Order: sequence, then C-alpha cells, then structure tokens
Amino acid sequence: MSFCRILGCLRERLEPVVAAYRSIVEKAMGYDWASEVLTQLRAPCDPVLACTALAELSERIRGRSICVIGPAAESPPEGCDVYAGPEAAAGLALSSGLKLLYVTGDGDVSLRLHYMLCDAADFILYHLHNDNWHASPPPCPQKIIYTSQAAASRDCIVGGAGFTDGDRAAVIAMALGALEVRLEGFTMSPLHAHKDYGGWPGAKRAKLALSARLLSEAAKALGYHIEPRDPPGYPSRLLAPGTAH
Repeated sequence: MSFCRILGCLRERLEPVVAAYRSIVEKAMGYDWASEVLTQLRAPCDPVLACTALAELSERIRGRSICVIGPAAESPPEGCDVYAGPEAAAGLALSSGLKLLYVTGDGDVSLRLHYMLCDAADFILYHLHNDNWHASPPPCPQKIIYTSQAAASRDCIVGGAGFTDGDRAAVIAMALGALEVRLEGFTMSPLHAHKDYGGWPGAKRAKLALSARLLSEAAKALGYHIEPRDPPGYPSRLLAPGTAH
C-alpha cells in the first residue's frame, strides 16, 4: 500500500486494467514490460506533490459528469460538470474559452501545443512510455501527474492508467469515481493535426482498435455500464454502477 491513500486506492482499482493491458495491448504491440517500468525511474516526480494533486483531482471528479473531448470534436459538448481530454483537446478548449480539468499526453505533440497545455488545463497527466523517455513534460511542474501503462514502481506515478491518450482520459475518470463519462469526437481514423508529424497510419489504426477494446474491458472491470457507439468503436457513454441507464 502506498503512503498516499488516494494513490493506494488507485493502485488497487487499476489492477484489472493492468491485467487487461497486458492481455490486449502488450502482446499485440510487442512492448517490453521491463522497459516500461524502467522508464518510470526517469520521472522527476515528488510523492507529496503527486498525492496532493491526485486528492484535488479526485475531489473534482467523484460523482460528476465528465466530457472527454477527442481530436475530431468541432466544439465542446454541453451539459457536463467537468471537461478533459487528450492533448488534441487543448487547442479547442483554448479557442472556446473552456478550461479543462486535465489533459492526457506523452509529449509527442507539436511544440506550440506543448507549451499551451499549461494554460489549457488545471492538471496534465503526463504518460511515461519507453519511446518518449527522452521527452520533457510541459514547463508547469506543479500541474504534472505522471502515469504509466505498467504497474507503478514508485509512489508518485499512477500505473495501469490505460494505453493511448484518449482511453487514458476516460480510465482515470472512472478510476476516480466519475458518475458519467461521455466521449465526444473519437473516431477509429487516425487524426494528427495536433502533432508535428503524421505517424504511420497503419500502426495508429491498430493502436486505436486496441485502445477502444481496452477501454471497454476497463469499464467492465470498474463496474461501468457501456453505451456503445454506432458504428462500433469507442463507447459513447460510460455510466457508474447504480446509475439509471
């Protein structure tokens, strides 16, 4: 158990997500577990600051409706208590005068947007992955919460937090007790407008498919009811246990 109660609770709640990640993503993508864990050792994180940030994040998420804004969203959806999203949501939020509670990302974003993240959100969930160990988080350390898809090896990292930036934003919301998570602007087609490079479309499509599958398994493990999307892909809504469907 972690010295930090909220981090210890998260570790327990996310254990099935770690197992789902290893079953669904790790083998398919050929990721090395040990490298993911070792990457965590490079994070300049402080356990006390991490605990304080997570406590505030939990207080602002628990029992609330959260809209997670994806890269294909043209405007912020209405009717949510809290807004969050992957790095791509930051530009839309700033242009709309909307402050995000948190963004999820791993530093593979355009340099312009990278420096905008500090103004776009109250917290930045910065993902540690073995292909971005050399990258630096945005220059607002008091806002950074470090995450990993592997189980956490340190008391300042949220482990088992999901795979891609999109599913990670929803997994964190569920793990911290959101009443409802609405996903807006998520498609199964790669979108790279927020990056400095286009990536490999074939690989990205595969990642999106795995991400959507992992998110559904994470929701089931955390007891959330899944409202599917047509055509199939990312869920449209995730409802907490006991919530009227």
